[in-house]
Amino acid sequence: MEEDLNTYLFKYANQHCITCIWEPLNDHKPAYAVVNYNLIIVNQNWFRQTEIPFIIGHEISHVLNGDIVCNCQGRYAVYPYELKADRNSFDIIFNYSLRNVSMITEPGIFIEQYGIPTRMLDYATTVFAKNRSLILEA
Repeated sequence: MEEDLNTYLFKYANQHCITCIWEPLNDHKPAYAVVNYNLIIVNQNWFRQTEIPFIIGHEISHVLNGDIVCNCQGRYAVYPYELKADRNSFDIIFNYSLRNVSMITEPGIFIEQYGIPTRMLDYATTVFAKNRSLILEA
């Protein structure tokens, strides 16, 4: 039986000793990580619901990477931290899809299906090319 992606991500966080708080916040209040407490806060009312799994993976990645939180917030965001968290989130979702669902074989459709930002298309294309044999087996 296929496991819901959000459930999978929360279990993934738990396996890495990360606490997830699923909060009904204002629809434009972004999720965030409190790295020194191994904690992420996720807005269950986020205005673009399809993005929530990618956001969860992104915040988990900040904790796993030990990112300095002030370098990842708003106008102070430092690109390498954000890029690494984006790529890690993509990888977590990609691995989920290999294990749990009929694999989508085209990167553009994949990122659309999983609410992954279009800025990730080049990375998705690279990951798909490197994993072509795994995708075809799924």
